[in-house]
Amino acid sequence: MKKHTHFKRTIATVLTVILLFGAAPLAGFAGLNLPDWLRVSSVTAYAASEVYIDTSTGLEFSVDGTGATITGYETAPTGHLVIPETVKNGTAVYTVTAIGSKAFKDCTSITELTIPVKVSKLGEYVFNGCSLLKTVNWNSPQCEIYYNSWSSGADGYYAPFEKCDALTKVVFGENVLSIPGGVCKGIPSLETVVFQGRVTSIGYASFWGCSALKQVDLSYVASISGYAFGNCSALQNPVFSQRLTTIGTRAYNNCSSITEITIPAKVSSLGEYVFNGCSMLKKVHWNSPQCEIYYNQWSHDPNGYYAPFENCVSLTAIEFGENVTAIPGGVGKGITNLQTIIFRGNTSSIGYSAFWGDDYTEDIYFAGAQADWDAMIDNTADGNDIIKNAKPAALRTEENRFDNAWYHLGELPIETYTLTWVVDGHSTTVSYATGTAISKPADPVIEGKMFKGWTPDVPAVMPARDLVITAVFEVKPSDPDDPALTPTVSIQNYRANRSEAYKTTITFTAVVTDAPADAQVHWFVDGKDTGVTGEKYTNSQATASYSVQAKLMQSDTILAESKTEKVEINSGLFARLIAIFRQLFSRLPVISQAMKETF
Repeated sequence: MKKHTHFKRTIATVLTVILLFGAAPLAGFAGLNLPDWLRVSSVTAYAASEVYIDTSTGLEFSVDGTGATITGYETAPTGHLVIPETVKNGTAVYTVTAIGSKAFKDCTSITELTIPVKVSKLGEYVFNGCSLLKTVNWNSPQCEIYYNSWSSGADGYYAPFEKCDALTKVVFGENVLSIPGGVCKGIPSLETVVFQGRVTSIGYASFWGCSALKQVDLSYVASISGYAFGNCSALQNPVFSQRLTTIGTRAYNNCSSITEITIPAKVSSLGEYVFNGCSMLKKVHWNSPQCEIYYNQWSHDPNGYYAPFENCVSLTAIEFGENVTAIPGGVGKGITNLQTIIFRGNTSSIGYSAFWGDDYTEDIYFAGAQADWDAMIDNTADGNDIIKNAKPAALRTEENRFDNAWYHLGELPIETYTLTWVVDGHSTTVSYATGTAISKPADPVIEGKMFKGWTPDVPAVMPARDLVITAVFEVKPSDPDDPALTPTVSIQNYRANRSEAYKTTITFTAVVTDAPADAQVHWFVDGKDTGVTGEKYTNSQATASYSVQAKLMQSDTILAESKTEKVEINSGLFARLIAIFRQLFSRLPVISQAMKETF
């Protein structure tokens, strides 16, 4: 039991006595300017928000107008901790909507954790220091992680799983479409992230500092917030969705294993220093025709651009796609080792300081003719001397080759890129030259699964970038006629051979395997069909012993039956008196809690 539990109960008892017997004496001080915490109304409000114990789980919780907040535990949970969807205080049932600050801090007996759907708020460092926690199953579609507004950047998140040194896997459920900010911040051991649903947005600092994380599926992601993958030093080349529109400040800051990046066509906004410090980045493919690079309005020179690729010391080539006609200001600023610029489209203008400071550029490949080049130069803004001073490649000699950059008209390099087909975790890689037709493989066949297609969509010809295309499968519905599939049903974790309290409420849960899609669980009590179907059955206010059984049925056919569970009800005189007292005091939460613990 936590040390503060007895203290909380003592306070609750004192406040209850004041409520029952002390209201009249306190009323005599009505004319005094008492502090709020001494006023009777304030005492009443404090008592109502006391910490209770959910006896079925041993978890402590408080209650407010929106639901229950898990605040700690009476007995340390072990193994797989499933945060319950509801908790009880007497007969009152509350939906769990939050987990309080440091509720499970340094709980070293938890190895797996499941967060339910309706949890919408986590306090600071909730699971900090859970050193044996290995797997987290996250099912909350909307959850706010504590953020200290006095801090800045990723440091503001007092993230839930920091110092969980064994945590290697986080699974986000199929209903999670937005990854909350800070949720996985500061987990250097995290290796695997699974999105079971179609995640469309990655929150602020969601995976900041996950230095062992190598890959994250971005197939449906349209927005990546600031610091999302900052300092993920093992992260491999991200494959962005064609839906992507924004990448926030320092989203990939210091991702030192990234070697190549493709910016999709719909990207319209980049924050400050998005790929700053990606020290192994060698090439960028830029396909966005209209994109705004962050510019500090307080500046009046090229330094105002907090450019996306600064301090990318290995970056030697940047290529603009066929649909890019206007080069955005600041896009290539500060790439000190940039050697090659490729314009594959009919580029007509270059924005302010797009290539400022790129003094070592040698070759510029331009798809158009001399007249097109001249027109582009006329529409090239200041801060692009390397472009304006470039000379025709035909004039280059060994003696003058380093004097300036050289442009090649109508001469584009033909490059080869890799296409990786991923099927059920196995990959096959082939090479294609840019612009050549792509041959799709035959639809893959995997036992027990149905092939649904490829993601992302397979292009007709190979683009000027590497591709990773993954086969999508769905599990085949179970076939009751298939002898390999035998439906089963059992009642989960009911502790038989014990005496239950008089008029107690018991909820039974059925566990089903290999069931046909149209099969249902029917609940039987004392051999009779209750008419209740579904995975749960609740029997409340029982006054006599009874038996319960779950049957898996398809229409009128019984496919499987659980073991019959015998429920013994203690119906003696003393047990009945306890039930009466519980009912009498159910409207006074603090006294009801004390009575329940006493009896």
